[in-house]
Amino acid sequence: MHRLPTQCPQARRAGESLVACFTGTYASRMPDRTWAGHLNYRGPPVIIWLHDHRRVERQMSEKTGLSQDLKAEVEGLVASDAPDEEVLNEAVRRVHDAHPLWDWSGIYLMKGGVLVLGPRTAPADHDRIEVGDGVCGTAVSEDKNQVVEDVREVENYLACSIHTRSEIVVLIRHEGEIVGEFDIDSDTVGAFSSADEALLEELGEVIAPRVASLAGA
Repeated sequence: MHRLPTQCPQARRAGESLVACFTGTYASRMPDRTWAGHLNYRGPPVIIWLHDHRRVERQMSEKTGLSQDLKAEVEGLVASDAPDEEVLNEAVRRVHDAHPLWDWSGIYLMKGGVLVLGPRTAPADHDRIEVGDGVCGTAVSEDKNQVVEDVREVENYLACSIHTRSEIVVLIRHEGEIVGEFDIDSDTVGAFSSADEALLEELGEVIAPRVASLAGA
């Protein structure tokens, strides 16, 4: 028998693993390698089933492998002799295709102090965005990536689709200057994680010279 922590937060979602703990709760290791917690209180028995943490570790490992593969693919594209627009279109497509919950992906280029729509997976309603407008413009004005769990809670949101529910914008810098940004939309609330932000930041560093070149063309 293993005593769980006596002080801990409420149950929370971590990937597909449900992590929970209760004051005065005990857990016993089960044959199927799940955890069962038995809450001590005066009333009917309560059992809380917890997934094995190994499942979460495996998912994290698979996601890390995916990120490494994507980075290697994009590095190969950037190193090729193909034109900037062709390279960036292909990079956006590959990253987009690797994420089923991403419904629109693109890159905005910083041109003359305005964000101009560049390579993307589909057309968009806004081909030019002023700094400070919407999630994309806010990222530039605040010099900070934006991860929006629910776009309906954003007052200055620029809607491209009535189906979009969440958005992530990650700035792309070259030689210390903002030259563009990744803009990703999803029809699912809370579709983006810190891991997605980290991946896009890494890819942004790889494609930054190409983005700067295209933005200056």
